[in-house]
Amino acid sequence: MEEYESLSALEGVLTDVALPLDLPEAANAREVAKRSARRLGDHILPRLQSLDAPLVCVVGGSTGAGKSTIVNSLVGQHVSASSAKRPTTRSPLLLHRAEDARW
Repeated sequence: MEEYESLSALEGVLTDVALPLDLPEAANAREVAKRSARRLGDHILPRLQSLDAPLVCVVGGSTGAGKSTIVNSLVGQHVSASSAKRPTTRSPLLLHRAEDARW
């Protein structure tokens, strides 16, 4: 997989960026390089290794914000309890298609 190899090499380059001169934007550039390398290693490269893996989405927010209502609406059926009583959902919910259960 050519893309994986190229991005892996880019992660290495970004990790090794030194920028030793004390220029006005050097600290910011070092932070951008570090953050970019971390994003490649933590998110992009693992995703490239298993493109058929399901996408993980987390719905988060304040108590009573309507998270369950949004999830129920997106799925098109009642999968998470919702009501005016706060908090209604008292434990995490993992929702997936049956064919994705192995993941």
